[in-house]
Amino acid sequence: MSDQPNSPRDTELTFDVPEMYWHFDEASAMVATQQPKVACILKWCGSGLVLDLGCNDGGIASRIGQNGTRVVAADQWPYVQAAHSKYGLPAVAFDANDPLPFASGKFDAVVVSGLLEYLNAPVALLSEVKRILKPTGRVVVIAPNRDSFWRRYHRWKGLPPRPEARFSLRDCRRMLAEAGFNIRTYRGCAYRRRGFPGRLIYLLERLLPSLVTDFGFLCEPSRT
Repeated sequence: MSDQPNSPRDTELTFDVPEMYWHFDEASAMVATQQPKVACILKWCGSGLVLDLGCNDGGIASRIGQNGTRVVAADQWPYVQAAHSKYGLPAVAFDANDPLPFASGKFDAVVVSGLLEYLNAPVALLSEVKRILKPTGRVVVIAPNRDSFWRRYHRWKGLPPRPEARFSLRDCRRMLAEAGFNIRTYRGCAYRRRGFPGRLIYLLERLLPSLVTDFGFLCEPSRT
């Protein structure tokens, strides 16, 4: 398939989620139910054996598993402990700076959401994701947009961006290509926010989806 993403104008549904839930527990039950990026994950991850890499407390992984999909949750130890105790998920602790503790060609899909922006070597992690995917597998990558209207507003107000945002749309495309992935589909995720600035930014994001809050990519391993 082509390695060019679909038009950024193809934007997912949006939901009104209080910002307190984004800042303090991104995988809380409310966020796992309503965040726009979760709509991308549920639509794209498909069936088979799915790995949620960087699962936080397992809220999103538990949503993936509700349709009968087999899910493995993976993150640092405190998070995988929570994912197992709260949702009964098979959970594996890992260090994202080391090779992933999974056999090659094991998974039908891997979800990487809210993880790459915290790594020193995100391309190395994506290369490991390609290794553990089946040749016909898929990876769902969600990353916050460095150039979003919301983060521009935060910088203008002198506020720290949450979550951390290091990548532009061009950066994400480059990293995925370097790791050996073709982009099948792209979605921009815009968020409804409370108050006048938030509502205005939401409207701007819908008009210019390349400046949305989060990027969503559905990718497949390159055949070359």
